[in-house]
Amino acid sequence: MSRDGIDWQRPSREPYFPTGLAGEWDRWYAVMGPGIVRRGNYLYQYYYSSGRLHDSVILRAE
Repeated sequence: MSRDGIDWQRPSREPYFPTGLAGEWDRWYAVMGPGIVRRGNYLYQYYYSSGRLHDSVILRAE
């Protein structure tokens, strides 16, 4: 995170975006969308997920 875009910190080594649990639709391949949307006091970052791995092997039907 950065307040000025110059000095960056990573306060935790936990995943920023953890994958879902076994059997959930976002368990495997997930890609974060660019940018963050601010709506009032909330920040949103959208993502795409599928039942495939990075090499396109299908693990779960869409």
